[in-house]
Amino acid sequence: MSKLVVLNLGKGDLYKGFPDVTVQLGLTNDHRAMEFRGSLPAAPEIPQLYRNWQILYSALYRYYGWSVRLEIEETDVTNFSEVEFNDLCEELSFRINIWLNSEQFRQIEQKLRTQLNPNEEICFMIASDDYLLRRIPWHLWNFFEDYPNAEVALSPIELQRPNKIYNKEKEVRILAIFGNSQGIDISKDRQFLEKLSTKAQIKFLVEPQRKELSNELWNKDWNILFFAGHSYSKERGVLQINQTTTISLDKLKHGLKKAIESGLHLAIFNSCDGLGLAEALEDLHIPQVIVMREPVPDLVAQEFLKHFLTEFSNGQSLYSALREARKRLEGIEDEYPCATWLPVICQNPLSATMTWQMQRNIFTAKSLFKILVTSFLVTSLVMGVRYWGYLQTSELHAFDHFMRLRSQLVTEKPDERILIITIDEADIQYQINKGMQMRWSLSDQALAQLLDKLNKYQPRTIGLDIYRDGTVDPKYPNLATRFSQDNRLFFVCKVATTDDDGDSDGIPSPDGVSKERLSFSDFVADDEIIARRQLLYLIPPPKSLCPAEYAFNLQLALHYLDKEGKTSSVSPWRVLLL
Repeated sequence: MSKLVVLNLGKGDLYKGFPDVTVQLGLTNDHRAMEFRGSLPAAPEIPQLYRNWQILYSALYRYYGWSVRLEIEETDVTNFSEVEFNDLCEELSFRINIWLNSEQFRQIEQKLRTQLNPNEEICFMIASDDYLLRRIPWHLWNFFEDYPNAEVALSPIELQRPNKIYNKEKEVRILAIFGNSQGIDISKDRQFLEKLSTKAQIKFLVEPQRKELSNELWNKDWNILFFAGHSYSKERGVLQINQTTTISLDKLKHGLKKAIESGLHLAIFNSCDGLGLAEALEDLHIPQVIVMREPVPDLVAQEFLKHFLTEFSNGQSLYSALREARKRLEGIEDEYPCATWLPVICQNPLSATMTWQMQRNIFTAKSLFKILVTSFLVTSLVMGVRYWGYLQTSELHAFDHFMRLRSQLVTEKPDERILIITIDEADIQYQINKGMQMRWSLSDQALAQLLDKLNKYQPRTIGLDIYRDGTVDPKYPNLATRFSQDNRLFFVCKVATTDDDGDSDGIPSPDGVSKERLSFSDFVADDEIIARRQLLYLIPPPKSLCPAEYAFNLQLALHYLDKEGKTSSVSPWRVLLL
């Protein structure tokens, strides 16, 4: 999904400047949308440079005798050079970048750079109703050199969400209009469209009468409207639909509006000077229009259409397809200067961008039956494979992987209510050096001292996770008393087991400790000798020297919660596993 950026220039112009410029990431009604504000200074030199460029561009295609899809007027320029034209192109590009690098606007650009990823697809819309601002080549802005997957679009300032569009066809439907072709070659355009016959339903209208064209707009649900022939922007968009009829889009307003409401998403005018055509359709709230900014030579129009249709019909996004097709024109700019300046898309930001497969799928009884049968077979196969255990190894490895990820992604702070005291080799050596009588890792003397220190902090629950079978040394009667009477003190013992190493009767608890304060520390290991489960409750075998029924961690938790006034219970007849 592409990132949407809307640069709204407001009501200013290049002679007076733009005091209220806003840049929005995302749509207005999107709660995640971000908005930056700034301004742009006046740049009166740009209009003059553009007019000079336009005059020399017109003189170029007359000088070289290009077949241009526009009936043009004579120019007064008769003596010029390509070097002069190239210098003018560079000067226009330089002035545009000086303007957009102004101090007032630089802060907006810096904020944009912090939010945009150079590798993501970006739809960068210029919202303005100014005629000249829509004509200048925005793609020359140096900003886009760092964002190669961005494409510039034009948008009106006043937006309106189009009516809901209900697509009734699964296949893309194209209405292709071929108007007056005198002096130009539009046969290649038809050839490119005919190659889509397996991917789309196409209706060709060749030099139609106005009534025929109007009826097609009213009576069918079209997704794409295509036009090739002569056109220009006078009177907000004029088409020569045949050799005798020239018509403005305003004359087809109601038919076009009906087509848009019925599913027309995209209009492509592979003809000259199409910004007036786009403006007329924007008023009707069409989602997208692709036009040529200036007069377009036949070969440029043909190359663009060929690459665009190939990319778009093969699943590329609309913006990606247009960007690739426009950049491919770079290869013919030696012969046709500024070819990459010509194609531009006009977009309503409140409309979804069309994709070739966006039409709603229609499920027939046959297709639905195939889906149900396939789903049943796949489900049965998976259940059978899982039942016989063939997926167990993969499932366990996936479980282990996600558990490791959980420790990295979820930051769990230590609970301040819990204190863990460990015994390492250094502690054992310390006890030996002090002459303490060692029977376990913690001698009776060291344990008595430790419990006295802990008692100062008034702990609610104390757990001793050390096997201590046998009696307490008579030298420490207070320790023996604590073992038998301190209800806060919990011990572990080992339940009897039968395993590969032989039978074991377990390890008993210290003498004098009641069963209520005993717990086991046993766990269940899977075949890979990995502990994935935690036993909470078990019933010891009769021969077991350890009668504990509850796990050590469960005992400590239940005792602490009871002191907090939170009651708990465990079903004694059920083995619980986490």
